[in-house]
Amino acid sequence: MPVTKFLLAGTLKWNFKCPLVRELMLALGLIDVSKTTLLKVLKKPGRAVALAVGGAEESLLSRPHTLDLVLKKRQGFIRIALQTGAAVVPVLVFGENDVWHAHQVKEGKLHSIQEAVKRATGFTVPLAHGRGFFYGPVGLLPFREPINVVVGGPLQVEQYNGDMKSTEAEQLVSKYHQEYIQKLQALYDAHKDVFFSDRVSDMRLVK
Repeated sequence: MPVTKFLLAGTLKWNFKCPLVRELMLALGLIDVSKTTLLKVLKKPGRAVALAVGGAEESLLSRPHTLDLVLKKRQGFIRIALQTGAAVVPVLVFGENDVWHAHQVKEGKLHSIQEAVKRATGFTVPLAHGRGFFYGPVGLLPFREPINVVVGGPLQVEQYNGDMKSTEAEQLVSKYHQEYIQKLQALYDAHKDVFFSDRVSDMRLVK
């Protein structure tokens, strides 16, 4: 297995279409998460890409002391791994939902706007608040809460060179996707009482 020498972070392709934002993304070494780019990068030895699998949809589910994930219907990253032979490494972030307090909007005009923006651009802005600039109760600064990142062992994926639309490929995608979920659950169970003791619910795969 090649040693990872370059870890790149993926972001929305839309970010590279905005003046100044594009230059910032390039300066930070980010790449877009389009299929073409990911395949090109991961076919080179020693390359890895960090992805936020849940994306914008998951951000709308964030609540303090919860960990609701959009993962059950996300299999694209497994397909990329299958085509390139890249290992898939489960990563969990505890406390990320506590640094801003998001408010779930399930219906009404605001929800419609959030969904429309998400469909058009791939991202959205949750309704959230943090602390004030001068220690006020409400503001835009993040709350001072610890964030802990835990990394699990890699899921080795054997490269598949056949037709990705075939039944065999679909079965392999489902197999590796389920194995990834199991690894993620094991990672959560191993660390939840250390880094997530104030949880109001356990990790859930809601979509």
